[in-house]
Amino acid sequence: MHAGSDFLMIPSRFEPCGLVQLHAMQYGTVPLVATTGGLVDTVKDGVTGFHLGKMDTDKLLDSDAEAVAQGMIRWVLVIWVLVTWVLVTWVLVTWVLVTWVLITWVLVAWVLVTWVL
Repeated sequence: MHAGSDFLMIPSRFEPCGLVQLHAMQYGTVPLVATTGGLVDTVKDGVTGFHLGKMDTDKLLDSDAEAVAQGMIRWVLVIWVLVTWVLVTWVLVTWVLVTWVLITWVLVAWVLVTWVL
């Protein structure tokens, strides 16, 4: 997840040290961190990442909440598509195997009836 992201948001209210931002920086992902605890020590603002300031839920804008909700809806749709694809693939593979077994049985029965009997 860290290596495939453009940025990683870490809105912690309390963080004594934190390894998440260090892993993000190791893989080239820009950490966006709350200004608290060890996040301030490890992420230099504007150099190795960005500080978002103190996290205050009272200052959360409706547009911010809407953006998070849209992101969650997008991921739910992606997961739904992947699960559907896996199920359809499984059904197709099962159908092919059952068809192959039935054809094999019919051919074996035909050989036994025509050549042996």
